Amino acid sequence: MHKTAVAYTVGKLLQVLGLVLIVPLAIGMYDGWSDGLSSALELPEVSGFVAAILFALISGTALAFLFRRGSGYPGVKEGYAIVTFGWFALAFV
Repeated sequence: MHKTAVAYTVGKLLQVLGLVLIVPLAIGMYDGWSDGLSSALELPEVSGFVAAILFALISGTALAFLFRRGSGYPGVKEGYAIVTFGWFALAFV
């Protein structure tokens, strides 16, 4: 099994999650925008989304960069590992 392919793909999944989380961040900021930008940034849901986005993007970019040699075609064993570790990583974030 090629562990570099698994780590590379999980890193890419974390990057995609970080980008997808921008949508609920925008909705949370819009919801708290009534008093201005400063009050929207003080909301706990906004700061939570910002922390999750930063964590997902930084860790995903680090994994994808460190294991970029594994960007080949994964096999069946790698597929099972990607699904397993991908679910754990995305659920953790």
